[in-house]
Amino acid sequence: MNTLREIGEFIGMSPGTRLRAASDLVISPGEQISMREVIRRLPNLPPISLEAEAVGNRFGEVPFTPVFRVHPSKGAVLKTRIILFQNGTQPEESAEVGDSGDFNPITLRIPGIFFMQVRRTGVTGTGVTVLNKNFHVEGVEVAPPRPEPIVPPFISVKSSGDGSFTVSGSKFLGDATVTIRVVDAVRPFSPNLFFTVSATPEGEIKDFPTGKICQVPGRRIAFSAQDGRIDAGQAVTSNFVQQTCPFPK
Repeated sequence: MNTLREIGEFIGMSPGTRLRAASDLVISPGEQISMREVIRRLPNLPPISLEAEAVGNRFGEVPFTPVFRVHPSKGAVLKTRIILFQNGTQPEESAEVGDSGDFNPITLRIPGIFFMQVRRTGVTGTGVTVLNKNFHVEGVEVAPPRPEPIVPPFISVKSSGDGSFTVSGSKFLGDATVTIRVVDAVRPFSPNLFFTVSATPEGEIKDFPTGKICQVPGRRIAFSAQDGRIDAGQAVTSNFVQQTCPFPK
């Protein structure tokens, strides 16, 4: 190399390279700057190195910011960058970092496996040199919280002995309209009876009277109750309580 342009090409700064940019690589402070001395010293520049590793996990819930530890290098280092390559809707990002230390300049904002690179550029005796250290990192989607399981209501039924009953219950929604259903326990497709009652603010019903609903002595009937809640497409129903219609005394 004999010209400033050739010097710029050698150190990777062409075009428009100034002699000062090249001399900073090989001329110590206080020394006289000359193109001849720069040309003489550039081929004697030592190699550069790149040592880097991930600090902690290379995967995490998004947004996730991986951390990389970069070690210093001898020789003429121009810059060190951390690069995230594009994947899907995650755009490519790049950030210049220091020559050594722990750095976390880039955040993964969508889930997926990504390619990240620590890249160091410097000048050695053979010219501009680029060293890369590659990593795979992964952003994991945050699992949505599981909904609390719905606790079904509970009812109890007491026979008055004359064909009428009282129904009590708990664990309904507070102030909800509760529907009590009475079916023939033997013939489930026979006509049903329905009653409505308002639950207390604490979600209870107490001693709701059905009136004399038994028509056939000895027939078994089943009680259940609902307050309008739906879980997985199904109505939330209480336990079933069976009673037998009493025989007249």
